[in-house]
Amino acid sequence: MLPLKKTTLLLLTSLLTLSSTQAISAPTNNEDQDTLKIIMQGLLKNTHKITQGIVLHDFELIEKSAKNIAEHPKPSMITRMKLVKAMGSDMGKFKTKDDVVHHSSVNLIKAAQQKDMHAIQQEYQIMINGCVACHGEFKERVAKILK
Repeated sequence: MLPLKKTTLLLLTSLLTLSSTQAISAPTNNEDQDTLKIIMQGLLKNTHKITQGIVLHDFELIEKSAKNIAEHPKPSMITRMKLVKAMGSDMGKFKTKDDVVHHSSVNLIKAAQQKDMHAIQQEYQIMINGCVACHGEFKERVAKILK
């Protein structure tokens, strides 16, 4: 098996395992956090659909789901202002990680339109790595900011 395929298979397996064991926490009274949580849950749902599309070679599903990620709703202005204020000089790093996910989802759309599974796998890996890197560095911090 080629290294790219092994890595993609490992990422797919990890993502499916993570999603099947991850519990959704009870809603909070914090509207900003709930809104961001809903956005993130939508991103996860569309990531699952891309995974399904890759496994089934369903290029339309990949394209549609990647488009949903690329054009996902933005958090409220209040939430964004809280993040900018609390992140300070780290806001640039946060935005850069978000840009990685955005650009790779746009590239996934193009690759799906061209039915280029190799490019899809590459962009999917970039997107997942961007998600994992952002969560690893910022998830706990963002949750604290919005509480």
